Amino acid sequence: MKEFYTIREISAYLEIHEKTVRNWIRKGKIKSYKQGKIRIIHSSELQRIYHKIQKEQK
Repeated sequence: MKEFYTIREISAYLEIHEKTVRNWIRKGKIKSYKQGKIRIIHSSELQRIYHKIQKEQK
């Protein structure tokens, strides 16, 4: 597993639209970091969001 992911990678992994990921970042639901012009998300944050989505679907 990589250490950091882009918004595009997160949206593909979670099978949601990139706009949704951007909205979650803006609302503070996902922590992200700026690396130049790119937003990146730590792998632990991806795991947290993934498990939260899985719980909500049950």
